Amino acid sequence: MQAANGRYYNQQGETLGKGFARYPLQRQARVSSPFNPNRRHPVTGRIRPHKGVDFSVSQGTPVIAPADGTVEKVAYQAGGAGRYVMLRHGREYQNCLYAFEQIPSKSRANS
Repeated sequence: MQAANGRYYNQQGETLGKGFARYPLQRQARVSSPFNPNRRHPVTGRIRPHKGVDFSVSQGTPVIAPADGTVEKVAYQAGGAGRYVMLRHGREYQNCLYAFEQIPSKSRANS
């Protein structure tokens, strides 16, 4: 939850570090597919939830973590998300950044 000071805290009152950025990019970009629990898939035509937000950016655009956190997983999902990074922010929050052309070598999961 966001407090009046702009920081985010979990239910125990522990800070999650700096507030979450609205976009995982250095500047705002066009949203090509918003979060939508009843989205019609553009290829299959089926109604399926789209549980993320897609941004239209040029290939090679740098992506930034939306908040302080640690890299939990760097992986590849064939036939779907492609290359992705899973981030953990405190104990309760996580997010995934998908569809990377390549993932920088310093983006490694903590052991």
